[in-house]
Amino acid sequence: MNETPSRPPAKLAKTRTAPIERGDTSTAWLIGISLGLLIVAGAFLRWRLLDRPLWDDELWQRFVVAKASWSDLMRWRYDDRMHPAFSFILNRLCLDLFRSDAAWVWRLPSMICGVLCIPAAFLLGRRIDGPVLGLGVAALVAFDLNLTWESADARMYAMLALGTILVIAAAWPVLSIRQTSVKNATILSLPMAFVMWTHVLGVVVWGALAMSGAFLFVRARLQSAPPASWKPVVIHLAMAFALAGLLAFPGLYRLMTIREIHEAEVPHRTLSEMVHLFYWVTNLLVWIEVRMISPLILALSVAGAALIYRRSAGMATLLLGLGLVTVVMQVRVLQAHPFTATRYWIPAQPILWVGFSYLCLVAPARRLRPFTSGAFAVFAGFQFWNCTRLEATYGTVAANVSESRVFVDAVNFIRSNRSSADAVTYIPHERFAYRGEYFGLPATAALGGEPAPSLPRLPMDRNAGLNAPATWILAKINKDPAAAAGKDRELPGVLAELAAFYRTPLDMAPLTASASGDCWLVMRVDHDGLRPTIFAVK
Repeated sequence: MNETPSRPPAKLAKTRTAPIERGDTSTAWLIGISLGLLIVAGAFLRWRLLDRPLWDDELWQRFVVAKASWSDLMRWRYDDRMHPAFSFILNRLCLDLFRSDAAWVWRLPSMICGVLCIPAAFLLGRRIDGPVLGLGVAALVAFDLNLTWESADARMYAMLALGTILVIAAAWPVLSIRQTSVKNATILSLPMAFVMWTHVLGVVVWGALAMSGAFLFVRARLQSAPPASWKPVVIHLAMAFALAGLLAFPGLYRLMTIREIHEAEVPHRTLSEMVHLFYWVTNLLVWIEVRMISPLILALSVAGAALIYRRSAGMATLLLGLGLVTVVMQVRVLQAHPFTATRYWIPAQPILWVGFSYLCLVAPARRLRPFTSGAFAVFAGFQFWNCTRLEATYGTVAANVSESRVFVDAVNFIRSNRSSADAVTYIPHERFAYRGEYFGLPATAALGGEPAPSLPRLPMDRNAGLNAPATWILAKINKDPAAAAGKDRELPGVLAELAAFYRTPLDMAPLTASASGDCWLVMRVDHDGLRPTIFAVK
């Protein structure tokens, strides 16, 4: 269980003390400036995405927080059975502090945590092998596509990434016989509790850490190592788990009481289908358009993480364990959830950040490092460029973003044209019922139902809306080849159906070529007829 200690600094010659000290100061300044530039660049990439309209899951986050009181949040008695309370608490704090419902206010906690991931990554890399590796890990975190996107999302995944990085960094001394102590075990327990308060995937981090400790214990026993070489690690790791368990008890309790909600709705998936889904998601984590390059980068990252075994068996097994436990967890998720997504892979991403940096910047022989460092710089630069065009590059929710932009245009059109006496309803489409609630279109039992997720349906009370001078209807129309061939959900068919429903004439003039794809449809209905306006989703 003996770990290789950090490299001691070279002894300084007495006659060169002053110049070397000046050189050391210059190096420290260079490292500090480089880290500062990475933080600024990472903050810029994240900040520029904050003005996007909130999309479905973000609106669910808002829906939960808006309904919950401080007492509900602190007692974990809010309308979300899956996710722990910490991100909701931060959202509520921002709302109370800024007294604003703007998208950037909702995303501010994720933005801050996403930026803090960069110096945390530098700390992690420096602990493993010094400041060069620290800057490499910080660069990949600053320009990571998944983390950049989640840092501009009103969700808890940037917080999960920050907690995961801090757990790995704090685990380094505990997994080393030379540095483990009660103090370090106590420090480790804090980020362990943090990840469990943030997301149920914190159990992945805990599982990987337990695997790492178990590996070190089994290896020591197989080698017949004396108890003094493994007992402190086992004791302090158990202490960290015990303290974290006390601090994160509500999260652990919620994890044990979760029931599968979607399991009956998910079809059986074959092994080939699951491999395809895994390939699709892992490709998005790197997103180089020559598709086989992305799996190659990830394979090299795994190799780099394995090479860290020479420096620290505990750190290498922790990184690889994070990947293994994440894959196992995703296999289970795919049996109980309609899809897998890149955000669910955040606990495994330190393999990419640390492993690829170590492989390129530390592991090669000195004569090869200029070439491998150049390849690393090209990859980091390409990722930075990808982040500048993230909505086009990162495909998991890009469609939702463009759809949300058009939705906002349609809502603003209604706001600017309706009178105060006009009613507003909508034909719900999945979660767009509380989209309407978010954008100031209040739902009622008569007009659209409660502002909560619901199945698509038509307004059931035809007279309720017509009691007002006019009724504005907001509807999402999904076009596909079958619809274009004349099936019942073709746009003219939908309008004719609504005209018959409201017993009003139909003005077909606005039906133009812009209605050939998915669109948001705004319809003004009064006793004189139904007039549609098309907002195409590009």
